[in-house]
Amino acid sequence: MKEILIQIMGVVLLIGTSVTPTWDMPKDASCEAQNAVYAEEAEEIEEVDENADSVDESANESLEYIGSFDMTAYEWTGNPCANGNYPTVGYTVACNSLPIGTQVYIEGVGYRVVEDRGAEWHSDYWMDLYLGDVDACYEWGVRTVDVYIVR
Repeated sequence: MKEILIQIMGVVLLIGTSVTPTWDMPKDASCEAQNAVYAEEAEEIEEVDENADSVDESANESLEYIGSFDMTAYEWTGNPCANGNYPTVGYTVACNSLPIGTQVYIEGVGYRVVEDRGAEWHSDYWMDLYLGDVDACYEWGVRTVDVYIVR
């Protein structure tokens, strides 16, 4: 039941972020330009799981395991992240429980930086992966991942 509820919440989050009013878009942004960026980044999205290495804690003492997180994905909303930058595929994650600027290693995903905040209803063990493409977000769904802080 909990897994179904989490999946429903993830879909609600995706639907809520998939429509951006044009008045919220930066003046220099256009749909064509953003779609071109998505096309270039699509290869990175497909390689997320293929290129991820599992963590061997004894081999890398600079990683501190902080727990298992539920992870959804989100696309470009037209707004900057909480730190003022625009999100970047292969770099940005949103998390309410970690300080902005925290570098993390996510098993099955790779290294990312907390640049944004998620919905207020997210728990301390919830993270959103910026994928920038709504289809990739739906394909991602909700996953449970192990997260490490890079020290």
